[in-house]
Amino acid sequence: MARATNSVGCLFYPRNQARALLHLPVSPDLRQFIDAYVQGGWFQIDPRSLRGWHVADQGQILITDDDLTTPDERNSSPYFQDFQRVWKLPEFAAVAFKADNHQWCMSLLRDSLQGPMGADERATLVALSSHFGRVIELATLFDRRRGAEQIGTLELAGIAAMLLDWNGTVAALTTAAEALLGPDVSVRGGQLHILDGAANRQMADAVTALRAGRTQPRQFIVVRREDKRPIVIQVTELPKLLSGAFGRAGVLLRLFDGDRKLMTAKEALNMAFGLTAAEARLAVELGHEHSIDNIAEKFAVSAQTARVQLKSVLRKTGTHKQSELVALMANMPRKE
Repeated sequence: MARATNSVGCLFYPRNQARALLHLPVSPDLRQFIDAYVQGGWFQIDPRSLRGWHVADQGQILITDDDLTTPDERNSSPYFQDFQRVWKLPEFAAVAFKADNHQWCMSLLRDSLQGPMGADERATLVALSSHFGRVIELATLFDRRRGAEQIGTLELAGIAAMLLDWNGTVAALTTAAEALLGPDVSVRGGQLHILDGAANRQMADAVTALRAGRTQPRQFIVVRREDKRPIVIQVTELPKLLSGAFGRAGVLLRLFDGDRKLMTAKEALNMAFGLTAAEARLAVELGHEHSIDNIAEKFAVSAQTARVQLKSVLRKTGTHKQSELVALMANMPRKE
């Protein structure tokens, strides 16, 4: 799109989700610009962001700086003078549209040589605006289907887990997770709801932090229930092994039922992939980031035997290298 419109870069983003820009598709030439924009907090004083949605609410499809600010305002604005001047992207045009009943915007940024959008270019973008929503809807549909397929590994292992997409919507969940749903933990309208107020707030904060790119240790949230032991929810960033087109912003939730006997990692590996006892033992040790040589010595087998077992484990689990297996093991039960 950036090349077709003679722009430096292009980005799509949803309303009130400025931090999601860190995780949504963007032209490579704008990646550093977006990182600085979000991490520097410039979106909080950007007139384009603060005023643009209001103009879109009035029914305007194509929006430029002249619709949002006067030249005098731009000359005195910290955003334009302290941020935009550094990046030398003075020309801006945005196309407002809807996807899945949610407001989106496609922004195009140009340098001074490329200049502002001409009348013909503006007319073309307005004519194309109705198609942008279908593009986002189709991409989201594919991503959710991919998430449902990829969570199959956890499904086979009998693990209670949910995948949340970039918007915090439950994209997929395992049968074991579905069995835990009830008045204490529920999914309504695609959103996760927790009856325990403190746990609900902790969950919202944890998911927001991960979606905003603020890495943090794995977090465990205790959901207290009446007349039952708590449900413990582990919140982690979606591993690269499981991520899709919009998956860079994804969040993986694993649910542990306090009333249920936990399955061991070896049992889960056997159930999910048909690993033998020796292969499962090897996978567990690799999950602890032990070397093949150390594992072979620990279990009194040759290094060659351990490597043969590793090849079998990779084949059965559908992973292609040891680092992918380690990422997979991070989502297996911790009980051994």
